[in-house]
Amino acid sequence: MDGVTSNAEETKGINERDVMLAAEVPKVEGPVTACDVEYRVYSSRWFILFVFCFLNLSNAMMWLTFAPISDYTAEFYNVTFDQVNWLSLVFMIVSIPLGVAATWLLDTLGLRPGVILAAWLNLVGAIVRLISAIPVIPESARFPVAITGQTLTALAQPFILEAPAKLAQLWFAENQRATANMIGSMSNPIGLLLANVISPAIVKSKADFLKVLGVYCAPAGVGVLLATFGVCSSVPPSPPTASAAATSETFWQGIKKIVKNLQYWILFTIFGVGLGLFNTLATILEQVLCPRGYDNVSIADVLTCIIPAYFLISLVCLLTPAAQLWLRPPTWSFHR
Repeated sequence: MDGVTSNAEETKGINERDVMLAAEVPKVEGPVTACDVEYRVYSSRWFILFVFCFLNLSNAMMWLTFAPISDYTAEFYNVTFDQVNWLSLVFMIVSIPLGVAATWLLDTLGLRPGVILAAWLNLVGAIVRLISAIPVIPESARFPVAITGQTLTALAQPFILEAPAKLAQLWFAENQRATANMIGSMSNPIGLLLANVISPAIVKSKADFLKVLGVYCAPAGVGVLLATFGVCSSVPPSPPTASAAATSETFWQGIKKIVKNLQYWILFTIFGVGLGLFNTLATILEQVLCPRGYDNVSIADVLTCIIPAYFLISLVCLLTPAAQLWLRPPTWSFHR
């Protein structure tokens, strides 16, 4: 009897180990085994990252087109500065509800539909903005047309800003994900920097609006070509890592987890306040300094200095031991 009991216990132990080993095998679509999973990276991942960076840069330029030239914008559209500010505020307002929807769409439908939709929204919005500057448009209709175009470009922003992390997860090896995510995210402030340089450099009077809005249409058009014909798949033929091949949790399961994570809410608050202050400064800086005798080019130089300083401070903070300790994966939450 002791021998039978011992054999039964050994068999039970083997079965339990088999279950544990099976749970560790990455889950992929289709009837495959662990031996069938081939992990590899593709050189095309860098091109896809470039497409997202280009769209991010172009969309950021759309956002801050009018802020560095608020005085000329108010004169051209015959509106107040408060109304001019709405050309920037619409991006922030739209991002609140659409940010969640864009994340869900990228998780559900994939990167390719999201990036193509964003590229076309960005281009159509740029064209509508350009139409607002055509001389045949009645003066009373110019600003409504401009805000409509600006809203369309704002609708594209959440799809672009939410994509770098997903792109890094699906296309890049684990040791490259942080770099890919950083490159994709940094293209947005670079676009803001370019807008602060381009708009004041071109617009010297209200007669230059057709020219400057036409200039911003060019990168939007290139972005559509790159996204539509360059991004051919949401995922690579073979996953780069086991985590990329694994079946991820659903969108709402992820939401339930982060709302219980206290460290997430701390980062959310700190980052949100900092980003809000920067967006406010970028939007109204020209209106604050222009009455004090500064011209638009000088004001643009101020913001142009702020953005590289932001990069430098971020790098310094990232390399300090305290920041490295803070950036460790969270180990606690509201509910254990």
